[in-house]
Amino acid sequence: MSEVKRLAKNIKVFIEMGCLDEEMRTIAEENPHLDDLGELNDIMEEEIGYFGMEEQEGER
Repeated sequence: MSEVKRLAKNIKVFIEMGCLDEEMRTIAEENPHLDDLGELNDIMEEEIGYFGMEEQEGER
């Protein structure tokens, strides 16, 4: 999958979770020199994984 398609998929997930603006602001603040799509995707997917774990814990 290309980095652009991967980014689009990640953005869609953030939109569905209702946190795109907040997450993108946080990523920008924590990574001011970020200029690589692959690295951005890695960070976003790490956050998505965190949300998945949080949802699973809430279901217990």
